[in-house]
Amino acid sequence: MKSSQITRRELLMQATTGLVGWALLHSPLLAHAFPSRAGEVLVPFLDQPPKPSSSQANLLDWSHLDSWMTPNDKFFRVSHYNMPEV
Repeated sequence: MKSSQITRRELLMQATTGLVGWALLHSPLLAHAFPSRAGEVLVPFLDQPPKPSSSQANLLDWSHLDSWMTPNDKFFRVSHYNMPEV
């Protein structure tokens, strides 16, 4: 039985290739590799809550998003506690 020696350079190359492959598989950029096809229909969200009555709430309507980036005017935050006085 012959034992093969792996060099440090080969080990680093294989480890780097494996890490890059793993990172690409878990990347949201992979979704761009498979764009929507002709005839596909967007499934609407059926559980959207009714619009809030107060004008302070800035809730995001998921059905109107057309990009991976959320525009500044559509960005919102939720606060369950009062804001502290500074």
